[in-house]
Amino acid sequence: MPAFIPTPTFRDHALAGRHAFWRYLVAFLIALLVEAVVSVIYVVAVLMAGLSPAELQTAVADPARPMLFFPLIGVSFAGWLIGFGLGALWLHGKNPLRLLGNWTWTGFLLGLLVWLVVLVANTVVDYALQPEGFTLRMAPVDPAVIAVIVAALAVQTFTEEYFFRGYLTQALLKISKNSWIAIIVGGLIFGAFHIPNGIPQAVSAAAMGMAFAWITIRTGSIAFAAGVHFINNLYGAVVVVSGEDVFKGAPGLVTQVTPDLMAWDIGITVVALLVIMIVLARRIPRPA
Repeated sequence: MPAFIPTPTFRDHALAGRHAFWRYLVAFLIALLVEAVVSVIYVVAVLMAGLSPAELQTAVADPARPMLFFPLIGVSFAGWLIGFGLGALWLHGKNPLRLLGNWTWTGFLLGLLVWLVVLVANTVVDYALQPEGFTLRMAPVDPAVIAVIVAALAVQTFTEEYFFRGYLTQALLKISKNSWIAIIVGGLIFGAFHIPNGIPQAVSAAAMGMAFAWITIRTGSIAFAAGVHFINNLYGAVVVVSGEDVFKGAPGLVTQVTPDLMAWDIGITVVALLVIMIVLARRIPRPA
């Protein structure tokens, strides 16, 4: 199977269905409600299993407690995913799969592998510049913990791509009728959602969000961006865990504490994304 299928274009997918503004508002409320319900069910189940409310409140905000922290991520994002899927179906009269564009697993795996190379190269450069900032984890990690993290981050990253590059980007394409407005506005909104993780994280997320939106529109699918997003988060949770990241304390293979290299790392991310975009622009014709 080819990595990218050019037709129908992502704009064609965006134009399908009904688009009155109130439909987007109600869809968001549906997604919020579903997310709240499934999260409450998870919390009640954990409390019934014997965990105290105070301990639960601490654990769900602490990646060092992965068997509570990551399942809540997976459950809450699954609620958002179901909610927006139902919103697309009920309110927009649109097959929820159209928010994926022309999905291919080849495109997903290509994005995953390309970005894995970037991440490893970035780590090697960081280690060469500041080896004292790296600490190898000596204690083994339970495979069940790794499996839970993988599953939770698969749901989390797919949901973010489904909403930001699928639902939101298609809405912006329909409303603005301009790809660059959709790319820039969508990227800025994506970055804004990451402000609680810190300004550097928000800046990096905004750059990645714009690049992901461009790639999605160019390739006609969220698949490549979803692959990049998944391996980016998984690598940061189980391979090299940053001391300044939202996953700080997660049971990764290596812990990296190099705040002096943060600007450098953001620069590498931006350059890598630009190179990927240039390669795709040369290989994939501009959508009609």
